[in-house]
Amino acid sequence: MLVAGLITIILAVSLGEISLPDTINALPPVLIFAISANLFYTLGWIVEITCARFISNKEVLQKTGPVLFIAGLSLSVLFTVAIDIALLVTFFF
Repeated sequence: MLVAGLITIILAVSLGEISLPDTINALPPVLIFAISANLFYTLGWIVEITCARFISNKEVLQKTGPVLFIAGLSLSVLFTVAIDIALLVTFFF
């Protein structure tokens, strides 16, 4: 997540969307964004705990954990990459 976020900031500065001194002013939205991305990541284990409560089949639960982990991580990274795509679209169009 840190790498994806840094790529977004570097891309925004290099495309001229924000200037380097203005990155300090962009800190509050970046923090809100980071909290939102971490929410996607955190929801994976919350859903896994909820599934463990309602699903009694241990075999299904063992397969569910890694899938939810990958889904949460993927959503977090895609959430960050969506900003990069939006920056590139606004720059070129």
